[in-house]
Amino acid sequence: MKIKRLLSINAGVTSLAEAEKFFGDVLGAKICEEMPHGPYFGFRAKGAWLGTEEPCRLELIESTSDEITEGKLVKKMAPRYMLLTFEVENLDEAIAELRAKGVTVTDKKDYTPFGVGRAGWVALCDSMIHPRSSCGLGIELMEFEKGPAPGEW
Repeated sequence: MKIKRLLSINAGVTSLAEAEKFFGDVLGAKICEEMPHGPYFGFRAKGAWLGTEEPCRLELIESTSDEITEGKLVKKMAPRYMLLTFEVENLDEAIAELRAKGVTVTDKKDYTPFGVGRAGWVALCDSMIHPRSSCGLGIELMEFEKGPAPGEW
């Protein structure tokens, strides 16, 4: 499996407005528009870009639903780190390689139906490594043809 880069660090927050104010006003992060696919998963999310030389994206996520699995998990875990997102060269190969090594990983999921194209993504897919297989850490693997520029998502 070839990991191309750390794409983002995701953190559950109890208030997106408070987190946006802290990271934007206090730490000087560039706060991006709300991600369009969040409601489908029961949360709201915005990117907070930090740093000038090699900007890093922190995804701030607030639960909006106790009924949807992802939203329920965000509410339970907030406020704290939730997962690391890595861009991989070939998601199908990564999933097969991980499964061959005994790692529990979800099937590939296509995000196109959830409106990610409006945010500048083309052919965005992901898979999640189960925390029991990764030292308790949540890890998301993503593959895409084209993404928005750093600082724009």
